[in-house]
Amino acid sequence: MNRPTLRSLVTNHDTANALRPALPKLTAGALCSSLSGLAMLAALWCLIQLLDDLSSSWVLSAVLFWILGATFSASASWLAHDGEAAFSARLRRKVANHLVRLPATTLAQQSDQSLRSLVSSDIEKLHHMVAHLPSEITNFVVLPITSILLLVNMVGLSALWVLLPGIFASLYYLIIVPRINARDGEARMKVMGEVISAVDDYARGIRVNRIYGRQSGALAAYDDSTQRFTSSMVMWVGKVATLAGMAVALLQAVATFAIAYLVAYDTSTTTLAATLFFSLAIVTPALRLGHGLDYVSTGRAALGRIITLLQQPTLPTGTITRQQDTPTLALNNAHIAIDGAQLLNELNYTFQPSALHAITGPSGIGKTTVLRTLAGLERLQAGQVLLAQTDITQLSELTRYQSV
Repeated sequence: MNRPTLRSLVTNHDTANALRPALPKLTAGALCSSLSGLAMLAALWCLIQLLDDLSSSWVLSAVLFWILGATFSASASWLAHDGEAAFSARLRRKVANHLVRLPATTLAQQSDQSLRSLVSSDIEKLHHMVAHLPSEITNFVVLPITSILLLVNMVGLSALWVLLPGIFASLYYLIIVPRINARDGEARMKVMGEVISAVDDYARGIRVNRIYGRQSGALAAYDDSTQRFTSSMVMWVGKVATLAGMAVALLQAVATFAIAYLVAYDTSTTTLAATLFFSLAIVTPALRLGHGLDYVSTGRAALGRIITLLQQPTLPTGTITRQQDTPTLALNNAHIAIDGAQLLNELNYTFQPSALHAITGPSGIGKTTVLRTLAGLERLQAGQVLLAQTDITQLSELTRYQSV
């Protein structure tokens, strides 16, 4: 199965329904973020013009553009986070509603940790993909193109050489870092999950451990998992974070200025200053985008788990809300299976009202499964569960819970 991307968030039916109401604010946030970047470029342009013309009008223009940029930046942040908060709330309700409508055997396959993750942390991991990534991608396109057009207009086509650091930065963050994260990220997240589980186990057992002195097992498991997580993080810092820090330092402080000076050293002071400073406007969006790719990788994994859950079929339900006062409950040619293993075939039985019935048999034969099926908590492979001659799948959820 392909790994989920930002496109999966939009095209998957359930996540798209949760995201759609937030799209206007997210789009407006991305637009405001781009306008903020352009306003900051305009302020920088005004300051560069001071080199040739020491006029208060350029200072006032720069201040005006800075204020405008800050206003757009604040608006972008508010719009994006408000839209993302509304999306997260809708998705949490959707996931919770889906979980309570799953068959009991399907729900039992989820551990306590995975259930906590699905309704809480997995949705939180989508924050960067929803609230920040659209703006970063927009700026990744808009600001470099604007800067390139200005530099080509001032210096000529030779100004395109300042693209090299941005290209290398983009290739590093868009190709190399995701490959490393794909190899190491899953292991890191697994170890982190083990740390959380070990902490939970140890915390739940504190009272018992005080009495019986058996804390060594839980404590040892916690210590082992934290040691492995620390080693994993040290390895990741050595492979990814250190190289990324070196790339940022070299691309910004060395390569970009060096190339910009090389192509514009014999021009006017204003043109040289513009080349130096606007060249950074080409590299910076690539670096900002790169810093978020770790969050994108984590968000993709979380999105995959959420989509997998929402694709699990839920228990069928209907719209009938009226029933007899003392309805009979019956199994009609029922076929019951769990995980593909057939438990009962062609089971027929009528449970009379106000009568005591006993379901007996050896362990594993399907007694509990029959009770869950009668309550509408499991699906039949064939046949019907009838309540007052009505298939319980045709009853509304509330009527079924009140009647069975």
